[in-house]
Amino acid sequence: MGSSLGSTGQPAGQQEWGVRPRPAVVTRVLAELDRPGVVGVALTGPTGSGKTTLAAQVGSAAAVRAAVLLVRGATLAADLPYGALYPYLDDVADDPAGPAGATIPNPLSVIRALRRRLRELGGSTAPLVVVDNLAQVDAHSGHVLGSLAGSGALRLLVVADDLRSGPDALVDLWRDGLLGAVVVPPWDAAEVDAAVAAYLDGPVTAALRRHLHGSSAGNPMLLRHLVEHGVASGGLVRSSGVWTFDAFRWSNPEVSGLLDAPLARWTAEQRQVLELIALTDRLPLPAVSRLLSADQLEGLQRAGVVVTTAGAPPTAGIASPALARAVRQQVPWSRRRSLLELALSLGVGDGDPTADQELALAALTLDAGAVLDPALGVRAAGTALLRFDAALALRLAGAVADAAPPDAPAVAAEVVRSQALRSLGQVERSVELLERLRAGRWTSMSPGERVAWAVERAETARYAPPAEQRAALDALAAVRAAAPAEGADPEGMLDAAWAGLAFSGAHYAELAERLAPIHAAGPGAGVERWAVCGSVLAAAQAILGRQEEALAVADGVEEVWRRGELPPDLAIVAMAGLNVALLTCGRFTRVLDVIRLEGAQDPYEDPRNGSTNDLGLGLVHVLRGDGAQARPLLRAALAQAALRDPFRTEGQVRAALAWAEALAGDREAARDEIARFVPTTGVVYDGPIGAEHNLSGARLELGDDVHDEVVARGRALLELGHLGNAVVVLSQAARHGSAAAVDLLRSVPMEQPGPWMRAARDHAEGVATADAGLLVRTAEALLDEGDLGFAADVAAAAAAAPGAGREEVRAATRVLQRARRRQGAAPPPAEDRGAAPGLLTRREEEVATRAARGQSNARIAAELHLSVRTVESYLQAAFGKLGVNSRTEVAAALRRAGAAAGTDP
Repeated sequence: MGSSLGSTGQPAGQQEWGVRPRPAVVTRVLAELDRPGVVGVALTGPTGSGKTTLAAQVGSAAAVRAAVLLVRGATLAADLPYGALYPYLDDVADDPAGPAGATIPNPLSVIRALRRRLRELGGSTAPLVVVDNLAQVDAHSGHVLGSLAGSGALRLLVVADDLRSGPDALVDLWRDGLLGAVVVPPWDAAEVDAAVAAYLDGPVTAALRRHLHGSSAGNPMLLRHLVEHGVASGGLVRSSGVWTFDAFRWSNPEVSGLLDAPLARWTAEQRQVLELIALTDRLPLPAVSRLLSADQLEGLQRAGVVVTTAGAPPTAGIASPALARAVRQQVPWSRRRSLLELALSLGVGDGDPTADQELALAALTLDAGAVLDPALGVRAAGTALLRFDAALALRLAGAVADAAPPDAPAVAAEVVRSQALRSLGQVERSVELLERLRAGRWTSMSPGERVAWAVERAETARYAPPAEQRAALDALAAVRAAAPAEGADPEGMLDAAWAGLAFSGAHYAELAERLAPIHAAGPGAGVERWAVCGSVLAAAQAILGRQEEALAVADGVEEVWRRGELPPDLAIVAMAGLNVALLTCGRFTRVLDVIRLEGAQDPYEDPRNGSTNDLGLGLVHVLRGDGAQARPLLRAALAQAALRDPFRTEGQVRAALAWAEALAGDREAARDEIARFVPTTGVVYDGPIGAEHNLSGARLELGDDVHDEVVARGRALLELGHLGNAVVVLSQAARHGSAAAVDLLRSVPMEQPGPWMRAARDHAEGVATADAGLLVRTAEALLDEGDLGFAADVAAAAAAAPGAGREEVRAATRVLQRARRRQGAAPPPAEDRGAAPGLLTRREEEVATRAARGQSNARIAAELHLSVRTVESYLQAAFGKLGVNSRTEVAAALRRAGAAAGTDP
């Protein structure tokens, strides 16, 4: 929206929540209306599900062949005879012989008046009467409508939360099977996405889409409230034109007024049960039965407020997270202690409670000012971390650690408190806490507590300078030396922590040597240790150039990951290592497949998580040359990093965004991101996802002369033995015309190259030997692997190769066109549009003219302030339009084109 945004990032002006068409549901309702043996259809569903809106859409569709009349129940008219039909009874006289002296219209007069009104509306079939807000329709109106529907004089479309709340005459039609029923389904993910994007008037990050769909459960009213209050409270923010959310501010959105009116309809007993469920996550059905009658529970279920889940015992829960939050926030603090006591007396938390139930009980205990069970507090704090609620985890762990009763798990509480602080970006406080803990409690710690302490200390050093990383590695080694004898590390957490920290310090050869036996032993000794160590092993092998081994290891880890056999925290670690391995091997399509898993396909998905997915997806699209798709994802990830950056990713995100902007053609935005880049991590890494690689990609795309700098980095990686990363870095320079990079790539030893590594070498070989056929085959292989940018570059080099044959040029042109289509390439600049068919654009002509004069691509790039890669693309396009195969034919072709156009080239 640009200038329409105020300083807060909110949409300017009053936004309209547009009506979303639902043609598939409308078709279902119309088909049910036409079904033989029924006189109408009831639209039912939870409050806010869009029943009235859908009824209007059905009415519009039916109006093509039938008259449509709206009858709406209202509170003021609910107790008046014929109150719902009153707007259509102007010429009906009252009957003075009404009951108790009341004057009410004669029923027959009402029926005749309604029939007359329907005939006036016309239509070729029986008219459709839409009855909205059924619970407020009076009995007299219901009797008339039921009688006319039964006689075939009209069809009914009834809108109700609960059909049984309506007039008896209409309820009887339903009970007798004469009134069909269609439950309005919740919005699916696509409908939620469309509504949110339309309201916010801009693109929305994948993380926000997942969160809104999960929190609202597809309920349009809840969704609207979440979005409106998210914007008003700052929970929704916009960065560089893309909307995202601040998960730390979003944890407690202002939703207390969300369902005041709908909740007011329930009895005191029903509201109490709703409050209990909202505060304790779920309530066993036997406990609910002690508080509510069967009819009262059924009412909550019919209204879509409460859902039940089978189990032992079965439980009742609130229908959507947003509704649960709304109910929870309306519970006064003064009542929470009594509700906690009631929950405990009902057996909530007994037996084998879920992690979410424990978290809810622990939070309620804190809110009520009661004494928190230490073991429960630590477990709940860990669950809060997994739910990305670091603030709640800090409260829970702090309550246990600060109380410090003799039998309290104080060390475990302090370790979780450190994790929470680290997640909130307060690493220095985390380190201080851990060192204080070691100084004061080390001698009294159990072996298991020492393992937990050492693992967390390693995590705090992950992004620290090398000296601090080495100190943490030494601490791990010291604890690890005793752990096997003590049996204190059954899950291999020390190995996993050591692997992560060693990877951060670029100790790849040591990693591969130490982790290979663990992986070779198989998962029998512990699938968690095997998978995490295997993912890091695959990444190290890929970086070292042993990519056939790396891909084989990655296959096994991915299989375990997809089966959901890992705890969520370790699954994130395994996925990170897996993706580094696959990206280093150039398996872009496969990485996209892993990151984009959603819902039931992804056993680790959490609707509030997603910023790391946005960064991951954005990086993949940048690496494969698709800046248009990468930009919104990376802008969203940057917005998250600017709000909270516990993993210190801002520098990495900004570097990748600079490259994405350059690829998309926004030179000014790219320059701005480069100028604002500051390193934010101490990780020793120079590979595809590293900040340096992304920065150099941006600068090369902008035409900066950084070839020597990139080649020097590649040469240094070769000397370290990091062959995989060396090929990634050198290939970047080779694609932009560096002869030195081409020579180095041809000399790289490749004993176990992956397909992408082999393609990089073949590209260098084809450029050096002017082998257009090899370049075409390489471009096709890269396109199959999903590397669109590299495929386009190699295809352009093939078309521009001296001596390339006509068929090779045509094949290269086809690859280039396919790559550009899949990239969703932006349209050419205004100056290049509108060229006559068969003639060159202005930029193509500038490049081709200089090529005809014998200038090299590098010189043309310097004169026109373009990258060598862009020059190759323009030249290849010119070759195709001019019908030539080499630079030597360009001059004559330009003269012919100029003569045909009546100009002098």
